Amino acid sequence: MSLFVPVLVEQTFAVTINLLATIMVRNVSGEAMAGVGLVGILNILVMNAFSAIASGVAVVVSQSIGRRDHNTASESAMQSIVLSTMISIVVGVVMIAASHPLLSLLFGKSDPLIVDAGRIFFVHSCTSMPLLAIFSTIAAILRSTGNSRIPMVASVLSNAFYVAAAYLFINLAGMGVHGAGLAVTISRLIPTLFLVFFMFRGRAGLYLPKLSLKLTKVILSPILAVAIPSAVDSLIFNGGKVLVNVFMANMGNATLEASAICNNLANFLNVPGFAFQAISVTIVGQNYGAGNYREAQRQAVKLTLLNTIPTGVMMVIGLLLLKPIINIFSPSPDTFLISWNVMLLLLIATPLTWGTSFISPQTLRATNDAKFSMWVSVISMIILRVGGSWFFGIHLNMGLLGIWLAMIVDWVGRSVFAVPRMYTIEKRALKTLATSQPTTQENSNE
Repeated sequence: MSLFVPVLVEQTFAVTINLLATIMVRNVSGEAMAGVGLVGILNILVMNAFSAIASGVAVVVSQSIGRRDHNTASESAMQSIVLSTMISIVVGVVMIAASHPLLSLLFGKSDPLIVDAGRIFFVHSCTSMPLLAIFSTIAAILRSTGNSRIPMVASVLSNAFYVAAAYLFINLAGMGVHGAGLAVTISRLIPTLFLVFFMFRGRAGLYLPKLSLKLTKVILSPILAVAIPSAVDSLIFNGGKVLVNVFMANMGNATLEASAICNNLANFLNVPGFAFQAISVTIVGQNYGAGNYREAQRQAVKLTLLNTIPTGVMMVIGLLLLKPIINIFSPSPDTFLISWNVMLLLLIATPLTWGTSFISPQTLRATNDAKFSMWVSVISMIILRVGGSWFFGIHLNMGLLGIWLAMIVDWVGRSVFAVPRMYTIEKRALKTLATSQPTTQENSNE
């Protein structure tokens, strides 16, 4: 609970930024809201290039601390910060340069006003991408050391600055989508500087070595062993979601606006799950690194199951307040009806399937089993999410409801493979240990 509560607060504030952005941009126009929502998944696709590095370093740092190897933990933390910053700068520049042809290719059949609004917000988001890369990496490192309070404080700062900047730029200065983009940049700048100051002052439980741009293979290899499968997983997963958004591009403005609304509400519904995902790396990884394989397995199962309790509470609240919550976005009658049907489906399915499909793979990554999670995610996304979206959404003409139904089917497919694998953590760890012992003994004899 000492880890979970701060991360829960942090994730709540992080999700609130997206919700506030959507609501404030809705005051500009429905097309502006749809445009921001349309490129939102593309932003996530790009951001996951360095979020994967954050995931990799979180596993390495947590396992190193479990082994009491603080030197490796510190060196891994420093090099991951440098690497994620370099990658984010390159990716950001490429995405800005390619923003016009990329968005025209993906969403060119949508309303031109929607595409233009999305392009403006996308460029602003890519400009501040290095800030988000540094923020995500340091926050992951801090959680791995057991310090979830400081990332929470940084997230609160981020939201406070966003609300102030967005009100200034959108409502007072009348800058529209440009104002929302600038507000996001400011909301990333201040908390990132806060985390950098905190990290490099040695107050995170790790004392970082002197800053150096030199990257070493021996330090980065274990990080990349988790980061690369996670990056491929995220690339295919979010690339599939982008393709699904392409399916939606011809479904009309009401569908696109409803999709933006449902994405924001779904993020709120999943806040407890996001928190359990984050702390599972620390808890399972530290036990695994210390050689407590049975406890690592027990905690993995417990964290996955515990998610159903707060998510179930969120479901009940959502069902009781669904109408006024949707009306916050001032939807048209058609948009309201689509959003209502999709959210009813989501509120019922999320407590039953989200944790087993996303928290259990995260616990597997914390035990160096990232490749298995990657293959399950890739196959399930291509066959169930993308194929199902076409079948339900287009072939059966179910529209947005069919696309989200395919998402639920995808969650079930992931769970079928990830949950049994989670129950073999101890067995696989002992088998790996037994296999490596002869080699270790031979080296010792030599």
